[in-house]
Amino acid sequence: MQILLFPEAEAVGLQKLACCCKLFARVPWPAWVELVTPYFESAAGQNAVCCSVEVMLRVHVVQQYLGLSDSAMACTLKNQGLVRHLVGLPENEHAVPDESAITALRNVLECHRLTEDDLDCVGMLSRA
Repeated sequence: MQILLFPEAEAVGLQKLACCCKLFARVPWPAWVELVTPYFESAAGQNAVCCSVEVMLRVHVVQQYLGLSDSAMACTLKNQGLVRHLVGLPENEHAVPDESAITALRNVLECHRLTEDDLDCVGMLSRA
């Protein structure tokens, strides 16, 4: 019998989230954050983003790995504490990235050709 600490883990796929944890240990977060931050802060402009660039990048990696749309990822963050915990948001956090913040980061990565780093991360997923 398997005991789950988070009942919603089955919905997301506990095995997939475990792979994300392994991936996160291999991603050079400080370098990626440093690369993306100037572009993301510039693009965010007047729209306040509720969390750090690193958390947004973690959200992006989980989103890509799970194959979720921007709106589905926003919904997942709101409804599943395990995913919030995985990306670095407190479990009781009410201010989670919404669809527009997730879309803004994806647009920045694509527009500034920063997805090469992202593709390296996705490549690491297959080895994790």
